[in-house]
Amino acid sequence: MRNLSGNKWTTLYWSILLFFPIFLLAQNTTESVQFKVTTSSPGGQYSPRNIGAIWIEDASGNFVRTLEVWANRRKQYLYTWNKETSGNTVDAITSATSSSHTTHQVTWDIKNASGNRVADGDYTLKVEMTDQHAQGPIASFAFPVGQASGSLSLTDKTYFHNLELSWNSVVSSVGNESMTHPSLELYQNYPNPFNPTTKITYSLAQDSFINLTVFKADGAKIKTLVNTHQNSGRYTVLFDATVLPSGMYFYKITADKFSIVRKMSLVK
Repeated sequence: MRNLSGNKWTTLYWSILLFFPIFLLAQNTTESVQFKVTTSSPGGQYSPRNIGAIWIEDASGNFVRTLEVWANRRKQYLYTWNKETSGNTVDAITSATSSSHTTHQVTWDIKNASGNRVADGDYTLKVEMTDQHAQGPIASFAFPVGQASGSLSLTDKTYFHNLELSWNSVVSSVGNESMTHPSLELYQNYPNPFNPTTKITYSLAQDSFINLTVFKADGAKIKTLVNTHQNSGRYTVLFDATVLPSGMYFYKITADKFSIVRKMSLVK
């Protein structure tokens, strides 16, 4: 969906949904990925001075984009970064060789080195550092693009500490806002408003792989209610919100590549 200026609806999309309980195609759109790391010395001859790089690769190991490089000289000793990125620093944060080990924080806007948004899927963030004219330590962390907001619980790795990796997503509308679909129907939950349980009913005209998930208004996933292959027919699922606060929530059903979203209200 786009506004009159041709821009994608994001936050405004939720405001519209609050007043119009309609069917909409929707998907999780990852907006940014945040990473933080503190380095420590491996005991190289030039310690505490050090150089390093942080970059992104796709699931096949292909270079996507460099996020940060701290090295004004001796970049050739970042062997892995040079090999896998060809030294590409387009749109990266670049700075001089670090005089001491410190904390590095980067944000990725989900675009590659050409400025295009990457496809949804699995990606890997890599960090390399050295304080000598030789190969230094490397760490890598896999994460998803195109899923609800989340974070990884990371433990320290040798020479890499205070690790944090998270991604922010919104549930955004895409494509044509069809009110119906020949193979899928999602009904308004009952009762609505509800406290603390409600029933969600949907119908399948043909056998499909079904995913039914509940989200917060900010797009964060709360619970997956169904995630399996089902035969054609009518199904009802109970959603229990005992542990949730009052507020507006959304439930999304996906059958193959088609999705529908509805809102529901929890009042305690």
